[in-house]
Amino acid sequence: LMVPDDTVNPYDDAQQRLVMELIRSVRPDVILTHSPADYHTDHTNLFELVRWSGPLLGMPQYETASPHLDALPALYLMDTLNGRGFEPTRYVDISGTIDRKLEMVACFESQLPFLARYFGIDVLEQVTAVARFRGLQAGVRYAEGFQRWMAAGWGNLTVDLLP
Repeated sequence: LMVPDDTVNPYDDAQQRLVMELIRSVRPDVILTHSPADYHTDHTNLFELVRWSGPLLGMPQYETASPHLDALPALYLMDTLNGRGFEPTRYVDISGTIDRKLEMVACFESQLPFLARYFGIDVLEQVTAVARFRGLQAGVRYAEGFQRWMAAGWGNLTVDLLP
């Protein structure tokens, strides 16, 4: 959405409309977003923007370029980078795709050197350790943990849409 770093603001009308239009234009069945326990304010503010949009996605009187949704998507929160402050309620086995995930994370050139230098974090090691720990919890080699956002209006809460 081209919102500059460190300026994500859940109370900004323009950003609210950007998120609303994006969701309405994509028309997803599932939205994955950051946990409110995440370490970065942009991440937690993005969670708030997505959460805020829920009640309005289906309202035709809140006008955007794309039409309102007929049904709300399910909302799932992603695990935090190091697993802190997050207790998964749903696990997805990534044992067969962990190497691909690490390849993709390694492409994040703007963040990996900074996080290593500034915080002393080896992101690839951290992603592997959290995936292994979540795998131990789930009874598989590697897993990702998620929490279903259980607020009314965020999809049919009786249906699990993750693999």
